[in-house]
Amino acid sequence: HHPPHLLIQRPKFFEHWRTRFLDVAKLHDTNGLVRGIFLGEDEFIPETIRQSFKETGLYHLLAASGFNCWIVAQGFTWLARLLLAALWFRLPSTVALTARKYTAPIAWFLGAWCFFFWSDQSPPIQRAAVMVTTKCVLQAMGIRASFARLLFVHYLGFLLFFPRLWSSASFQLTF
Repeated sequence: HHPPHLLIQRPKFFEHWRTRFLDVAKLHDTNGLVRGIFLGEDEFIPETIRQSFKETGLYHLLAASGFNCWIVAQGFTWLARLLLAALWFRLPSTVALTARKYTAPIAWFLGAWCFFFWSDQSPPIQRAAVMVTTKCVLQAMGIRASFARLLFVHYLGFLLFFPRLWSSASFQLTF
């Protein structure tokens, strides 16, 4: 099922990976929690469990979100830094120093967009991927921007291009 808000077609690789994950998850994730948290696929969660999460104020945990996107981007960064550390003395010094400068932005970018294509591509995940991309581009250019400032600029930018979002509770809560 593809949400109507998709802006970018999911590449076949991610479509197959997602389908295989859902097939395997059906066997082991009888309550649908893994599929809800990692993919935003909450239709597999029985109503009794949904209701329990709603009553305890934890329903937001059952959906993929921009925070999940950030976690994956951060995980890619840690893995890339570990790989760079393992290769550090095998690389020429100029290559190692250049790689060190660009490792984090490239890994963040790859992680965010990998999660975007793998998940349900909901608007909060779209906004998170755009924000991570902006942060990566600025960092690669040597420009440091605080998270709060970047968040505020994105918020205003989205409102400028899509004023209808002003009345969207989901949009407001995302920021």
